[in-house]
Amino acid sequence: MDIQGIIKSPEYSMLLLKIYSKHYLNGGQPRTCENSQKQYFEQIKKDKNNIMKIEKNKKERTCIPSFSGDKRISQYVKNGVTIKIFRNVNSENLTDQEAIDFLEAGILKESDFEKLPEVKKTRKSKKTIKK
Repeated sequence: MDIQGIIKSPEYSMLLLKIYSKHYLNGGQPRTCENSQKQYFEQIKKDKNNIMKIEKNKKERTCIPSFSGDKRISQYVKNGVTIKIFRNVNSENLTDQEAIDFLEAGILKESDFEKLPEVKKTRKSKKTIKK
C-alpha cells in the first residue's frame, strides 16, 4: 500500500502511528500530520528488517520483566566500581540475550523479572579426533 492510501484510511493511519510510537518513541505520542506520517512510513520501510527481527525475538523470549514501560538505568556497580551510564530499558523490547547480558553486568537484578530468561544451549562443535 502506498503512503497516500495509508493516510486516507483511519485504520491504517492509526496502525502506522502505533508501530512508529512503539519502535521509535518508546510508546510516546507521534505527530499525526501528513508530513510526519510520510516520514514515519519511510523510516519504517527503511528499518523493516530490524523491526521484524525485534518482533521475532519478542515472540521467542522467555523472560518476563516485572516492570512495565521504560526502566532508566543511570549507574551500576561492577567489581566495586560505580559505572555511570544513561540508558532506558524497555520491558516490551527486552530480549532474552539482552536480559542475560544486563543481569551478568549487574545492570538489572533478578527482582526486575517475574520470570528469568532461559539460557539457550548452543551446539557444541564436533571435536576433531587425532590419529
